[in-house]
Amino acid sequence: MHEEAALQLYMVLGQQAQRYLALCRHFGDAASALAAGPGAWDVAWPGSRSRDGSWPGLAAATALYRAWPDGELAAAPRQLWHRALRWLEAANRGLWQATPGMTWPPALAALPDPPPLLFWEGSEAALGLPQAALVGSRAATRYGLDIARNWAGELVQAGLAITSGLASGIDGAAHRGALARAGVTVAVMGCGLDRCYPPANQALMREIPAAGGLCVSEFVPGTPPEARHFPRRNVVISALSLAVTVIEAGPDSGSLITAAASDQFSRPVMVVPGSIHSLQSRGCHEWLKRGQAVLAETPQDVMRELLPGLRTLYGLAAPLPLPAEGSPAPRPSLPAGGQALLDVMAWDIWDLDRLAATSALAAPCLLALLGELEVAGWIAAVPGGYQQLSA
Repeated sequence: MHEEAALQLYMVLGQQAQRYLALCRHFGDAASALAAGPGAWDVAWPGSRSRDGSWPGLAAATALYRAWPDGELAAAPRQLWHRALRWLEAANRGLWQATPGMTWPPALAALPDPPPLLFWEGSEAALGLPQAALVGSRAATRYGLDIARNWAGELVQAGLAITSGLASGIDGAAHRGALARAGVTVAVMGCGLDRCYPPANQALMREIPAAGGLCVSEFVPGTPPEARHFPRRNVVISALSLAVTVIEAGPDSGSLITAAASDQFSRPVMVVPGSIHSLQSRGCHEWLKRGQAVLAETPQDVMRELLPGLRTLYGLAAPLPLPAEGSPAPRPSLPAGGQALLDVMAWDIWDLDRLAATSALAAPCLLALLGELEVAGWIAAVPGGYQQLSA
């Protein structure tokens, strides 16, 4: 019954997330908002009044509310409502809803305005993993595709899930790179989860939940892909991720919307540089010139930027402070578990796979400890992995 009310209100509001969230917050939940009726909605309606004194969209929502369930005006949205409820009956599918004081998923719980509804298919546990977004141009070059695949593979080995938008080009390469290393990947869609856009990625869309990953969407099953949906899709990618890395983006690329949303959410934004002659890299270079993003040249750069978010996610102590530039102060004392890890490393170069297997530390904890040791000057990222530094 709770899902039925939530979906009915969402459909009456034209799947407008901000309006849905505002009404639920004011009235307590979707069922209470429906019971109050549109005559009471103006007190919570988001935005500003039009010049004629009306609330934009409220008249349309009122007409649809009054036509529900049997009026002709409600025929199409009610069909989607039925379709969504049938879709939710299948195994490994669900509807996540934002609620006051929510704690799940962690990446969304801290946001002031989380997406109010997320349909999901696959393993819901994937929403609880630390996620790193890799996004970029649909018209990607071989250079960009190789980076997306390889970096995704390395990041999942460090215990991160890879989040992207299932688009052609960089997005698809990132998902495939994660799957190739038996990692978890999350695909955020700009249409209903019973559709696939682009159609060429249909097999990839099926593979992701089958491999323990997740497909998610703000849009009810049956909703077709439309241009206006993809900016919202990009915001969800940012909301779910601890950081966003853009691998190739033209000046007007939708990937930069994802990056801009990450900036608003106080998530780190990184860009991968490309050739000065490449149109696909001009958007990335512009963000670097304006100081809006951090340069990323290796997966280790991404991991360093993720470290503060990882520490918060796992409730670890505050990171060790960096000594002032030029300061002769000695290195900070070793963090808990640091000496045992250094004893394992000795003076060899260790990649993350081998170090995780030998140290028996969970990948996210290992990643956080490596970041702390690197910041404190005990180890360094080198070609091939990490190496202990002499005193």
